[in-house]
Amino acid sequence: MLAPLFRLGLRANLLLLMAFASIVLGADRLRQIEHDRNDAILAAEIGLLDRANRVAERHNTLFTDTRVVLSQAVRLPEAASASETACREPFQQILDDLVWLGSVAVVSLSGDVTCVAPASAVAVNLADRPYFRAALETGAFTLSDYLISRQTGMPRLAAAMPRLVDGRPQSVVIASIDLGWLARLAQQTESGAADILLLDRNGTVIVSPGLPGTAVGTTLDEGAFAVAPSGLGRTRAFDGRTRVVAYAPLEATGGMVAVLREESAIVAAANADIWISALAFLGMGILCGLLVWFGGQTFVLRPLRMISHEAGRFGGGDLTARVDTSRFVPEFAALGRSFSAMADRLAAQDAELRAANARLHDLAATDGMTGLANRRRFDEQLVVETARCARKRAPMSLIMVDIDHFKRFNDRYGHLAGDDCLRQVAATLRAFSRRPGDLAARTGGEEFSLLLPECGLADAAAIAEEIRAAIAAMAIAHQDGEGGHVSASIGVASLRIVPGAAAETLVHAADAALYAAKRGGRNRVARHEDRLTLVS
Repeated sequence: MLAPLFRLGLRANLLLLMAFASIVLGADRLRQIEHDRNDAILAAEIGLLDRANRVAERHNTLFTDTRVVLSQAVRLPEAASASETACREPFQQILDDLVWLGSVAVVSLSGDVTCVAPASAVAVNLADRPYFRAALETGAFTLSDYLISRQTGMPRLAAAMPRLVDGRPQSVVIASIDLGWLARLAQQTESGAADILLLDRNGTVIVSPGLPGTAVGTTLDEGAFAVAPSGLGRTRAFDGRTRVVAYAPLEATGGMVAVLREESAIVAAANADIWISALAFLGMGILCGLLVWFGGQTFVLRPLRMISHEAGRFGGGDLTARVDTSRFVPEFAALGRSFSAMADRLAAQDAELRAANARLHDLAATDGMTGLANRRRFDEQLVVETARCARKRAPMSLIMVDIDHFKRFNDRYGHLAGDDCLRQVAATLRAFSRRPGDLAARTGGEEFSLLLPECGLADAAAIAEEIRAAIAAMAIAHQDGEGGHVSASIGVASLRIVPGAAAETLVHAADAALYAAKRGGRNRVARHEDRLTLVS
């Protein structure tokens, strides 16, 4: 059966052997390609679900921040005043800090707006609003469904917090949430080829991606989606095209986030990767065939012919015929040198690539303006240090610093001066990052954080006071600031961590303390005094 093979040339037999191996490897590769395709489609769907969860998390955080601020607003003396203007100054400060709020108002039990900020807002009666009645009935924070504001005529969500005296409502503080801000927040949370749709509990569109039939204020039919309110599904609603839909709940409103992407786009992306992989495999097979053909000629057939020629001379009676092996060595030596040179080049390229990746990683983890760690690096370090302190059962503290009235500083002195101010504050904060585990980061526009592993609340508060004093000592002129110079409000929180602790708890506590410092008059340090020890 093998006899015909012996009549073929050496190169032909090498090619047949390579073809047989390619068939075996190709069959396995086809199975792997199909598996990779399915994995790519699944990964894209899971990515949509992860994106929906991240969008929902950002919006839930926004609603939580609104609740925290309103719970503080109802305690203000101005919220209990009967004056039409008493609340405007403190409420305007709230609007300056929380840019997603359109207005904040005090509403009497009869539904009349008694005081509102900004001053240009129109005072109307809200007695028939369901969210207003719900706040009075429950005595708790309430979010509305989609509505049209009677003050501005624009689509809004409303948040209400009753002011209680001896457990009974005396008035209600109401804030309107700008749907335009929610739309921008949804788009800024993630980027990519997907549509983001926000719905309230009644299926009314809060934020629209522009798909047919999804204008803001439209109430979608119950059959528009296959599943709700969380998970993955498919729908042919809107324009008849099949879309993969990822859902995540908006816990505060009872609504949901839907992230949609055309199924054909997901499959096309997966198929493109498959074609690239298949073509690469085919190209490698062709290249190998050429190498076998020309390599056999150069490194096998030519030496064999020379040996055969010398053997023929010797068989013909020429006893002086010899095989000069020195004529072969330079060829194999050149091949060895070529491989070594190739390996050297690849090693050098690999080293350059690793160095470039390291530089890119450093750039990706550093805030370009201040040189401090950025929010991404801060989040990563927070998780690492939380796990480390959990293993050691050691405390961990967080200092959050916010430059007072920084927007006013930028408006008065210009963005160049604002950038210089940020860099000076960053340099001050960096000076207090003294231990290997400490991390100073810029976590927002004018917000900075100092992570202090294995540091208790008292020590962290002392460091925070030193930071506040150091910023004040810089004496950067700020006519609209506290005392005529740049100052900072600082929140401090500490968490004694055990296995199972959540790093976000520390961030929320420090953020609440920061808001307390702002509400307390700014240019001060506020500590979160609640017990934050968590157990697994």
